[in-house]
Amino acid sequence: RLVVSGKSPLLYPEQFGHATMGGAFAAQLKQAGFDGIAITGRSPYPALLVITDTGARIERAEDLWGRDTRETLDAISARYGAGAEAFAIGPAGESQVRFALMMGYNGACAGHGFGAVMGAKNLKAVVVPEGPHAVPVARPDELREVNRRIRSLVHGRQLIDPLVPGLELVRRAPCKGCPVGCARGMFRGVTGEVEHRKNCASAYFYSDYDKAYHGGTGSGLSFNATTLADRLGMCTQEMTKILWWIVECCSAGILTEEETGLPLSKLGSQEFLLKFM
Repeated sequence: RLVVSGKSPLLYPEQFGHATMGGAFAAQLKQAGFDGIAITGRSPYPALLVITDTGARIERAEDLWGRDTRETLDAISARYGAGAEAFAIGPAGESQVRFALMMGYNGACAGHGFGAVMGAKNLKAVVVPEGPHAVPVARPDELREVNRRIRSLVHGRQLIDPLVPGLELVRRAPCKGCPVGCARGMFRGVTGEVEHRKNCASAYFYSDYDKAYHGGTGSGLSFNATTLADRLGMCTQEMTKILWWIVECCSAGILTEEETGLPLSKLGSQEFLLKFM
């Protein structure tokens, strides 16, 4: 896993924090010969940090600024090859939203507001193109035995898929080298879109409101809500808290529909979701 550490704008008052990201970025960084990256200062223009086995360089990224995370990562794949690994920010990070995420390929993300830190640095993405493995395994036979023992620990685990209406499992999709065996996979939502999901809080960000508005099982908008949050680069856990706070304030008469600019009578609908996001 990738561990991201620094001064976190999500914490108040601001203080040191850390987040972690799955996917394959950390493994590719190690294969390029690096154990870590220290990023200081601010670029005068939107930039990419590109890391290879020969070192690091800054490249201009004005053409990527303003794009959502999926558009950005797709553009990076087109530019550096399908084997490139990267993490990027979306419009939330660019706007320095305090709970903005760093998003990687295959649904990997790191929170704690470090997307906002990247935005403050004008850093749109960090990229490690596919290249030669600069770090060979020292004792491959022993490594294989350690891996075998780790994999044996997950035998008999019961995988529980997200209980979101209209969700169809396409295939299992664990993070690179994952020993846990979680229910992470590719799922198709009610719109036909395919995304990575697992049975965690992000899958249920909008679920209760969707069910209440549409009655009973809901319409499957929870899947769309998580997709939209990922593309904008926002933490669904924080979005859940903010949405709950707005609803409570309006129920108590502290805020009104006019003051928020939100169609609160349509809470749980696609219309409300898009306006809120």
